[in-house]
Amino acid sequence: MAEPVSDGPRVILPANGARHRLEVTPGGAAIVRLSDDSVVGDVSFSLAESNLAIVCISIAEGARGFGAGSEAIRLLLDAASGISTATAVAPPGLGLPVYFWSRMGFRPLFGSGEGGGLRFFRDMR
Repeated sequence: MAEPVSDGPRVILPANGARHRLEVTPGGAAIVRLSDDSVVGDVSFSLAESNLAIVCISIAEGARGFGAGSEAIRLLLDAASGISTATAVAPPGLGLPVYFWSRMGFRPLFGSGEGGGLRFFRDMR
């Protein structure tokens, strides 16, 4: 008898946005600017049960401030299926990531994350 097809969590890439796209890389995705096909950053993530854990997002210094990170996270969340939650961690001592994750619809959780950072959570149901 054939094994049933899993409807478990997965991220379907590539994903295209208005100005950027996500392309599969080992452990995550490259953030590619559509206007010139240059890689401007990356996002690493993992899937466990029904959670999408966003491990790290980084944008090249010269590409910051143009919405690449925001569009990449929206694309990633839209490309994820079968998840009920998404989590992220803001590194300790940096205020901008706290603002970023809050703006993306995540809320802080009690207690510190890995390395003392602030943990964030978003209900995806």
